[in-house]
Amino acid sequence: MRSTDYARLAKRVLAFVDKAVTRYVPIAPRHSVLKGLLRRFVQVTVPGLFLSLAACGGNVEPNIHLNPDPSMRYEITYTVDDPSVVFDSVEAIGSYQVTNEACAPRVPVSGVRKVPNKVIPLTTRPIDRSTYRVTAYPDALLDEDYFGHGVCHWALTATTLVWKRQGKELTSSLISKDMCEGRHILIYYPRSWLRSKETGFAEGGSITPSIYPNRDDLFTISVVAREVRQ
Repeated sequence: MRSTDYARLAKRVLAFVDKAVTRYVPIAPRHSVLKGLLRRFVQVTVPGLFLSLAACGGNVEPNIHLNPDPSMRYEITYTVDDPSVVFDSVEAIGSYQVTNEACAPRVPVSGVRKVPNKVIPLTTRPIDRSTYRVTAYPDALLDEDYFGHGVCHWALTATTLVWKRQGKELTSSLISKDMCEGRHILIYYPRSWLRSKETGFAEGGSITPSIYPNRDDLFTISVVAREVRQ
């Protein structure tokens, strides 16, 4: 955590302390005394707590290196079944996770290992206004000793295309197992999402149409991948 993060967190805690004292301490003259003591406690404790965690290795995020010469390439094609369903923009991401958690440090106090993960942007290109093709590399991240506990081995867990429309987001994900096996996945989405004005959450759809009460009011997005031999 950077010093600016310490300051931001401490500021939020101090604001909470001020409000709590003002509200729950009935005698006004005692407000300033109690606030002064609590503010001093926060100013000393918050930075110290996070510096301790960082020193123990539980709050240190390493600089994960990209593989400059990945050799495993997949092309994933996403197609909306209804040409009338138009999106404003799209973007794709790849989710990666370390497969051997023994290379990761233990979190202070709990002792649980924090398994590293990373999300990176993927190249997307339109085929037509209903079809997009995403390029993903399972070996996009370098296997290295990032924590001093041995080499961490990375694996691609999923690729996701994020469709954006009128301030809303819809996601289509393909897990790595289905990608490697070349399975054709069909994801169902409610048309009510297209009409909805609500924002702030992403509609992920389902491969099981029976979960929706009105199956006649659905559209689909198909997802299929193929390996590109280099």
